[in-house]
Amino acid sequence: DNSSKAALIEMNDNIQWAMRKIINEASWLDDESKIATLRKLATTKTYLGYPDDYPNILNNLYQNLNITDNHLENLISISNFNAKNKWNSLVNKRDWKNIEWGMAPNEVNAYNDNSMNAIFIPAASLQAPFYFNGIQSLNYGSVGSTIGHELSHSYDDTGRLYNELGNVVPWWTNKSHEEYTKRTRCLVDRYNDVKIVNNRNNTIVFNGNVTLDENIADITGLKEAYFAYQRFLDIHGQEPRLPGLEQYNQEQIFFLGYANVSTIQVNTYPVT
Repeated sequence: DNSSKAALIEMNDNIQWAMRKIINEASWLDDESKIATLRKLATTKTYLGYPDDYPNILNNLYQNLNITDNHLENLISISNFNAKNKWNSLVNKRDWKNIEWGMAPNEVNAYNDNSMNAIFIPAASLQAPFYFNGIQSLNYGSVGSTIGHELSHSYDDTGRLYNELGNVVPWWTNKSHEEYTKRTRCLVDRYNDVKIVNNRNNTIVFNGNVTLDENIADITGLKEAYFAYQRFLDIHGQEPRLPGLEQYNQEQIFFLGYANVSTIQVNTYPVT
């Protein structure tokens, strides 16, 4: 509804504000690189829910797909149809507000497209148990950290190679690159020490280099969401405590919201 949409837009604006705060406070980033990074952030696009006019988009997309009673012909037709669409996406400029995204609206996920300098949050990630009307402490911890996670991918070890136009060109100074690498090396070393035991009692050792981009996005995204929620409280004041959970303050509820979307149930049945 309109109130949820307005709250999500405000949340996204607050997360952008939080990222600007983090960039401005990054003492290791020199002035030239900082200005370029802020310029990239200012042009980053966020798409929430689903493309505008989605029903007509689907009708237009599939209007030239011919389906018959012949299964083999249908497979060939669909294959040709998909190939033509992929080719068209390469040669034609795409308006992502009004075209099919890389994820369906009913997919519980999100993604960052560095070549577009854009992030996409499908509608399925914007409803319970990820998003709750009127409970912003939970929402910033769950959806807010997801938006922050995807935004942070623009500045992880891969995303930092792309400028505000989505082109892979040198846009940071060598000094800033060196300082960034020093700090990521510390993060790699930290995660190289992480070991977990899975449900089959096997010990899994993390590879900090392999997980670097996701670790950067997880840590920075949560930080952005937390700062963004603090800004929300500065503007709107404290939220009432939740019935049945009165023992938790709103900051604690924020982190419970984050934990809720970061938790999975592992199948304990053996794989045969």
